[in-house]
Amino acid sequence: MPYECATCHWVFPSSAGLTAHSLLAAAEDTTPLPCAICGKKFCTRKDLNRHEKRHYRSPSTEGRNTDRQHECDLCDKIFSVSYGLRIHRLTHTGERPYPCKVCGKAFYQSQALKRHHNDVHEGKKSFICPHCGRGFAQKVAMNDHIKTHTGERPFKCEFCGKGFIQRSNMKAHRSRCNKVA
Repeated sequence: MPYECATCHWVFPSSAGLTAHSLLAAAEDTTPLPCAICGKKFCTRKDLNRHEKRHYRSPSTEGRNTDRQHECDLCDKIFSVSYGLRIHRLTHTGERPYPCKVCGKAFYQSQALKRHHNDVHEGKKSFICPHCGRGFAQKVAMNDHIKTHTGERPFKCEFCGKGFIQRSNMKAHRSRCNKVA
């Protein structure tokens, strides 16, 4: 049975996970911390800060000297490292400098090409589920699969409360659920 935090709605597969989360939140403060951009609530300042960095321009960088940060001159997205900006700029030009020698599909990064080759052309399954032994080509796919064993469903529908393993499934459900409500 999953255990849900009443403040931030994170779901944990065990009561111990929820207890640890609650103790960490209580050590900071019991007041939920809302994101200034989207309003999502967090139990800890650390989680809020991590979340805000995911927005294109987080409130913590507004009005500050951003000389050490790397900003895209086309869309104002900010990156903490120059490499991130370099790769991002390719999305504006459409350039994909790493083509697959087998099928011709091209990629922004050499690492993405390598992953494609291993997954598609060699069928490598480097990530093995510790619960059942099933193999996966990508770690994220294995981690989603593991949630089927643990019962963790971290993505909740705000209309009906139903939990989902993947955010995309929750969003699809939410759009249908919202029309019914």
